[in-house]
Amino acid sequence: MTAPVVAHPPIRRPGRLLNALVSMSVRLLPRPHRPRYDTEWRSELFYTALSRRLVTALSQARGALPLAHELRFRPATGVSMTKRKDWRCVLGFHKYVRHQPVHMSGRLDYWWECARCRRFRNSTDGNAIASGFGSGGWV
Repeated sequence: MTAPVVAHPPIRRPGRLLNALVSMSVRLLPRPHRPRYDTEWRSELFYTALSRRLVTALSQARGALPLAHELRFRPATGVSMTKRKDWRCVLGFHKYVRHQPVHMSGRLDYWWECARCRRFRNSTDGNAIASGFGSGGWV
């Protein structure tokens, strides 16, 4: 005996409003990531129940800006992702570390960067880095 064939309701494509919402959401993302998320979000809407499509599209639109920020400013691998700035950096007590790239030409370029919040120190921030409380040299 074979199992009865169940007729599935036909899947309707998302309408103009939902497509417009996805298009606007995708335009907030950085250019290299747009095709991936456009395909992903449209397929998600296509296979979502009709009664939940608008909620899903609004959820995608609401999450597009934080996603765009994350895709633009994603730190390098090995750096822990923190939501908030360290309290010492908020108070102005940065822990500056000297970074020096390896050049084939032997140039002596370097820059100062906070190890906790990744803030760059430029020449207008004060004179040379001194170790001591308040200068950013301690913890």
